[in-house]
Amino acid sequence: MTGSKVHRAWLKMLYRCNNTRRKCYPNYGGRGIKVLYKNFEEFYADVGDPPSPRSTIERINNNLGYKPGNVRWATYKEQLRNRRVNTSSPTRVRRRQSLPGPKKPACLRTPFCRA
Repeated sequence: MTGSKVHRAWLKMLYRCNNTRRKCYPNYGGRGIKVLYKNFEEFYADVGDPPSPRSTIERINNNLGYKPGNVRWATYKEQLRNRRVNTSSPTRVRRRQSLPGPKKPACLRTPFCRA
């Protein structure tokens, strides 16, 4: 499994949560997010193979660590719904970001379409 997408996701999880020199550490290990799987085999048994090549690992509850039952494969669009976003308010309230609306049909995006 070394070199597989699942194994790379496992390693990236460990780096984000344990390596204080990584730029993203304050958002993971610095917030107390920990990897609570005993080993790669336990992680793999929990999440399995990704359903598509574009899937990435996501924590269902962002305030909890990487632990059994709180990790799943998700698409980028699914992850946009499940992230912490700071607003510009003085109290720095956190809110969930919604997905953008549906795209225009291809014909409406071309200069030749007159709709």
